[in-house]
Amino acid sequence: MTKPNQHNENTSRKIEKMLMETQASADTDTKEIKMNNIMIKTTCDANGTRTTLGHPDASPGNFQDGALQIRRITSIPDGVSGADVVRLYSATTIFEFSDSPMLVVDYAQLGAGRIIRSTHQAEG
Repeated sequence: MTKPNQHNENTSRKIEKMLMETQASADTDTKEIKMNNIMIKTTCDANGTRTTLGHPDASPGNFQDGALQIRRITSIPDGVSGADVVRLYSATTIFEFSDSPMLVVDYAQLGAGRIIRSTHQAEG
């Protein structure tokens, strides 16, 4: 019988593999570095927050009054795993204003101790 955590790990591996297989690749005749994009899902509840890989077709945004947050991480170098991106994203502090959430984050902005601020647009 599969344990709940084992099931989540297997599902995460399958999603990660699917994401990496479906990402656009650079033309093999050029010397460009292949960059990938993935979706990150953060859920917030009474037990804290949990960040995992999101579905590749999910739309970025805040849902369920902010309890579910979907973000697109862009410009991920080839060879970086989804698990590595989730770890970096989780270690990054992101300040967002409710009227201008940061829906797309460049991979280069992520890292332990880094702080990202969304731009706040004043009313009126």
